[in-house]
Amino acid sequence: MKLKLKVEIKKLLCCLAFFSVLILSAEHAYATYVGLGDGSYDVTLTSVYPNTAYTGTLTILGNEATDWMFIMPSYLGGTFSGNPNEETIPPPTDLELLRGLGSFSSYELWIYYWLSGGSREWNVFTGGVSLDRGTWTAAPTNVPVPEPSTLLLLGGGLLGLVGFGRKRMKK
Repeated sequence: MKLKLKVEIKKLLCCLAFFSVLILSAEHAYATYVGLGDGSYDVTLTSVYPNTAYTGTLTILGNEATDWMFIMPSYLGGTFSGNPNEETIPPPTDLELLRGLGSFSSYELWIYYWLSGGSREWNVFTGGVSLDRGTWTAAPTNVPVPEPSTLLLLGGGLLGLVGFGRKRMKK
C-alpha cells in the first residue's frame, strides 16, 4: 500500500513539473520588433537640434507595432497615432522600420532600428524632404503585470495536497 502511494505521488509531481515547464517556457518566449519585446513603451525622440525632444508611446505585440502616439509641432506633421506600418529591409541594409502619416497627411514619421548595430534613429519627411531627425530611446511603461503561471502552479499544488489528504483520510 505504501509503495502504491509513493508511485501516485511521483506521478503527480512529474505531471506538475511537466506542466510548469510548459507554462513558464511559453510565457517567456516572445519576438521583438525594432529591438523591443512585447509591451508598452514611453519613447523619446531626441532631435539633432539642441534642446529639442518629443515624447510618445509605442505598443509592440509579437513582431509588429500595434499602436503609437506622438504629438509634435504642426510644422512637423502634428499628431502621429494609430497603427504604424512595419517594414523589414533585409541585409545588406538590415533594418526594421515603423512609419505612419501625421494629422497633416503629407508628413510621415519614420522610426528605424538597425539590426546590425542596434542603432535607433527617427526622421520626419514631407515630399521626400527631411524636416527633423535624431535618435530615440524607449523605456517600458510602469504597468503591473499579473503572473498567471505562478498562480496556476500554486493552485495546482494546493489541489494536489487536498486530494492527497482526502485520499489518505479515507484509508
